[in-house]
Amino acid sequence: MVDGTFAFISDRALAELKKNGAFTYDGILWQRIDDSADDSIIHVKAPATGTEMWIDAESPLPLVLELRNNPFGIEWRVKTPPNLPKGEES
Repeated sequence: MVDGTFAFISDRALAELKKNGAFTYDGILWQRIDDSADDSIIHVKAPATGTEMWIDAESPLPLVLELRNNPFGIEWRVKTPPNLPKGEES
């Protein structure tokens, strides 16, 4: 059995990413690949698979905003409706 999540990462994984520039999740190493000083959205890549994620590090739950190059073909991108400002609840 695999313990994991879908569409977000744990707070512990996010803290490890911010501190070390990498984290291991479900046995997969993820490494930060951008050099941006802005930590609001963090871009990571799993070298073993080439999968990339963009994580919203400022939301109450570290949401995966985009997933690309997933070898299982599961890819997505979260879009905010144009009439819903960021941070406003629906």
